[in-house]
Amino acid sequence: MGIVNKDLILEFEKEILDKGDELARAWVFRICAGDKSNFWIKYRDDIVGKNAAAKDVINSQVKLLVESEKKRYQDENIEGVDPGTMWDIVNGVWWPSIQDVDVALIDHPNDPKLASMRGVALKTVFANDGKIKIKKTDRTFSPIKGYFTPLYNAYKKVMIQILNEPSYSPFAVFTGSFGGGNGYTRFRADEQKEILSKLFTTEQAAKVWWISQFGNNPSLGRPLLTGSRLNSYLGYFNMMIGWMGGDNALNTRGITAAEQKSFKTFPFDSNVFEFNDTKTSHEALSLGCSVAAIQAQYKWLQSQKTGANADFYKGWFDRFFTNPKSLVNMLIIINERVHINGQGEFKYSPKFDARWKAMGGALASSFKLNIGE
Repeated sequence: MGIVNKDLILEFEKEILDKGDELARAWVFRICAGDKSNFWIKYRDDIVGKNAAAKDVINSQVKLLVESEKKRYQDENIEGVDPGTMWDIVNGVWWPSIQDVDVALIDHPNDPKLASMRGVALKTVFANDGKIKIKKTDRTFSPIKGYFTPLYNAYKKVMIQILNEPSYSPFAVFTGSFGGGNGYTRFRADEQKEILSKLFTTEQAAKVWWISQFGNNPSLGRPLLTGSRLNSYLGYFNMMIGWMGGDNALNTRGITAAEQKSFKTFPFDSNVFEFNDTKTSHEALSLGCSVAAIQAQYKWLQSQKTGANADFYKGWFDRFFTNPKSLVNMLIIINERVHINGQGEFKYSPKFDARWKAMGGALASSFKLNIGE
């Protein structure tokens, strides 16, 4: 008999399957629009708040809200991607590059902390002493009561049972209430793997974790804001490095130093960029920054050929270079689909559309990558 109650986890799976995509979209809206924006407040309070309607009605309400915000971006010629369009990019271009990776529990023969489920690393869910990082799991799975109440309750029941802490109550991150540290219970390595595999059985759970944990992570330069206001690929790249290596991966792999050669202020905090139609315009600088980041990741990969991670090198290099949706290939895909927007999938303001097309064209005509293999 495992540590996770079967009936309770099935209830959680049912709710995350039903509401996970809406929760992922909510996180993109919150990050890209900002906590104090009229767009976010209306979405949070009027659409998914305590008086939330049924799912089909919510979809209609969100559609109207998104269309109104897109029109504002068009009318005011805002240089950036509106929240609704950014969700379409994240869900339709970024996420598909990883959604089918590691759909089962992947174990590490030498270090249990390197185990992962659907790309969610065990070390990001559990502390070194074996305690669950409740502040992180609450952030992902207990957003707000209202439309998400059934998910909130299902998650709460699972955590009470796992932690054996009857008084445990998740904090509601979308309403500003913030919880404490880790749980009291210390779990063995095999128990940690079981909990990880059960919490992230579904693609939706992994997607919400990916966006909520890494999309606005300051150590990664707040990738969703970088991707919506400057360069979609650079935001995607930084978010993916965090996803694969943890919060500090940009620093430990030398990528932060590489990006700082283009942007001294990286990792970005405010994500306010300057566009001046010269070589020093930030979107122009972001092209060299993207290539430098890729090359820094390659250099780090070469250092992993031998030693404790040698068995993983081939798989890591596949994700970096040879896979059809590798980090390198996604530069081409994102540039063509998002920046150049050749098929007209996305609608930007006239000014931003012209800026991204010019940036994408420059990248397509001059991109070179020097690697040893």
